Amino acid sequence: MPPTEPAANPGGVRLTARLPKTTHNGLADIVADLIAAPNHVRTAVIAYDSPRSIKDNDDGSETAIVRITRIEPLTGKAERDAQRLMAGAAGSRLGDVLPLDGFPEWAGHNTDTDDDEPDDE
Repeated sequence: MPPTEPAANPGGVRLTARLPKTTHNGLADIVADLIAAPNHVRTAVIAYDSPRSIKDNDDGSETAIVRITRIEPLTGKAERDAQRLMAGAAGSRLGDVLPLDGFPEWAGHNTDTDDDEPDDE
């Protein structure tokens, strides 16, 4: 099906609250870590789709419902690489080059590029 024209008031995005009950949920392996350090911001690779949307009949806006279909937490060099990719993607989207330290959610995280460190992947 071809994409439709966006509404005059484009609406927004909502995330579904539940991950699929499959082995594709990589968070299952780090539950203890999530409980032990709940405020630690982690980096992951996700796959997602949008199974439905909600239309507001008053203003014509439409909100996409995004469902994470797979999530894989990253560590070590893979995590640092993903953080650099995320910074680059955000910079491209926003039309600016964003340094990694411009992301407050990564404050205190090791985001250097020292490849002499052992990977814990």
